[in-house]
Amino acid sequence: MSNQDCSQTNRRSFLLRSVLAPTAACVAGQSILTTPLLGNPLESDSKTATTTANAGEATRLVPIDHPLMRVRIELDVKGNVLVPKNPLIKPSETRELPIESKAVLDYEERQRRAAESEGWDLVTERYYHAAESTSKLNKTSRHQTIRDSARQTVVHQKRLPATIYSPTTFLTHGELSLLKSPLNALASESLLPDQAVTAGDRYKIDVQHIAALLNWTTADSGSVECEVVSLDDRQAKLQFKGNVKGSVDSVETEIELLGKLLFDLEQGFCPWVALAVHEKRRSGQAEPGFDLAGTLRMIRQPMEKPVALASDPISIDTTAEPPADRLYVELQSAQLGCSAMMQRRWKMIQDRPGAAVLRMIEHEKSLSQCNLQMLPALPEGHQLTLEAFKTMVSRSVDGNLTQLVNGSERVSGQGLRILTVIADGETSGVPVRWIMMHFSDDQGKRVQATFTLPAAQIEAFAGSDAQFADSLRFLSEDQILDGKPPEMRENSATEPPGQANLQQNPSLKVLNPGPEPIKMGATKTGSDASISGDAAAKIGKASVQPPASAR
Repeated sequence: MSNQDCSQTNRRSFLLRSVLAPTAACVAGQSILTTPLLGNPLESDSKTATTTANAGEATRLVPIDHPLMRVRIELDVKGNVLVPKNPLIKPSETRELPIESKAVLDYEERQRRAAESEGWDLVTERYYHAAESTSKLNKTSRHQTIRDSARQTVVHQKRLPATIYSPTTFLTHGELSLLKSPLNALASESLLPDQAVTAGDRYKIDVQHIAALLNWTTADSGSVECEVVSLDDRQAKLQFKGNVKGSVDSVETEIELLGKLLFDLEQGFCPWVALAVHEKRRSGQAEPGFDLAGTLRMIRQPMEKPVALASDPISIDTTAEPPADRLYVELQSAQLGCSAMMQRRWKMIQDRPGAAVLRMIEHEKSLSQCNLQMLPALPEGHQLTLEAFKTMVSRSVDGNLTQLVNGSERVSGQGLRILTVIADGETSGVPVRWIMMHFSDDQGKRVQATFTLPAAQIEAFAGSDAQFADSLRFLSEDQILDGKPPEMRENSATEPPGQANLQQNPSLKVLNPGPEPIKMGATKTGSDASISGDAAAKIGKASVQPPASAR
């Protein structure tokens, strides 16, 4: 039997029926603590009384390490997303839009732990047999899945939320969001009691363990109590409920939850966890807030040997931080038909016809912004001149300009002609630097990028413009991967240009960021003609507003 056939057979045998009934009542405002959890697929059909080997004797629930596991997680939620009315001016003012979302993650996971390490100080290898989500926001439907080349991943669990990357390719923004699991399977056993227990015992769960289970960054307050519902020679059934306040990447969140878990005493692990949740999360600089209710279900089973993971573990330094050169993400603008490979601090804030906005965010502080604008096409073989671009930059920042720092032209690794003008000035009393770039190809397709950053953030900006310039590319319809249903992705390139393994595509440059923007020299392109003077007015007027946090 081939590996693919074996994988499919294994997957079919692993899919169990749904564990929980949808908690629609919670969405309507009813507390989840009055909504029963229904059905346990691992429970015997016979409804016998609770028994123990030695009635009345306390039993310790001792986890046993299983280095290789198969995990399936299902999410089903409804509620409202808090969308900023104008994310570029006042993100705190929001409007509510209804949302429904379902997601499935099905993967095998191999633990890799350094000698003498304990707790969350570990790294895992994952292979995703399935990873997909469908959502409907207001009246807009969206489907997200992953490419075959992105199914192999590495997860660093040392700090929460866990850091995930692919060792062979670069994830798109949509893929990265999809793979950020709502449940951390490795945290299941942390919910178990430290002391021996009997049926009916109750104990408090450390809220930090709930944060780890939910893949939060921190838990700041709250109370969660767990009860040992039943206990026999084979398994313990536990139920917990409570509420927790914490944060995810510096964004405040709070949750009310009711959960059940099953502990297998013979194998020493939790094969089943189910949660009914009601979570409220504040809007952040990069992500909308939400008020959602729904169910999370997870089933697990140990594996004797991998199905899709390589038999031999890949080379990973389990004592080191995640490799910086793998922590890039491809930010795709479906509306403009272009993308760039950027550090994960850069987020796509807005993508609408004709324009898109990227923002560099760290600890909920906006450090800089990039406005992307699609420009009218030039006749084939014609190009804008650098002098004309300088003129247009001066006009666009008229009244705010202090000096033009630099101007250059060159050809990028993706074959696009780049004009760059760097200007310093002031707006709303804040010293600002603008880095304006004009990209064009030989067919006349053009886009302008305007980076706006407070002068105080130049060092933190760390040459992001150079990384952007060398990785920007125009996309064909079948290369836009995020948000498209599977039938529209079947003919997509497995590894689109700029997204492939570096060894397969040396033109893709992941640059080592420096404290200052990299200077770019002029390069001839062999164009037939240039556009200068008043004809350059078609370039349009660039935004000169600094990020909101800088005003």
